[in-house]
Amino acid sequence: MRRVLGLSLLALGSLAAQPRTGFAGAFTEFLAPCDTLTASPVRLLDRLWIGDYRGELRFCSVRYVPVSYQGSPIVPAVDCTTQPGFGCQVDSMSGAVTFYPDTCLSTHYWEFNSGIGIVVASAGAIFEATLYGPSGIEKTQLISAPSVCDGTTAVVPRTWGALKATYR
Repeated sequence: MRRVLGLSLLALGSLAAQPRTGFAGAFTEFLAPCDTLTASPVRLLDRLWIGDYRGELRFCSVRYVPVSYQGSPIVPAVDCTTQPGFGCQVDSMSGAVTFYPDTCLSTHYWEFNSGIGIVVASAGAIFEATLYGPSGIEKTQLISAPSVCDGTTAVVPRTWGALKATYR
């Protein structure tokens, strides 16, 4: 009995130790894995979570500006996706994208994780995210997109024909 209880507590402790999006003060994170929208040209959808689990932030908009971190290439946003009740706008000059709800949220403990995303041309994008409330900047943080889509390869139309010719 004592051994079973010890193993149960160990398993429970390991579940509690798993990192979860939104804790430790983060207000936005990329959700893994990213989705490949097209292969030629490469377009990847990096889905986003935006939220306030700590009950301290208000939300009028959030702006994601592409940045280089420790020599990484700058990966600008080329498009964006939203959910009902939201809008988004891409600045084609800087590659930045801004998301905004239809009305500012002045309540706390809010969360959005469905349909919101940034479309980029390569994996591993890094953005500086700035959350704006009714009074201005609420919080800023760096976020890094998943690099799961690194293996994306372009689809070459003649490949299927060459494959069929090989097995004839």
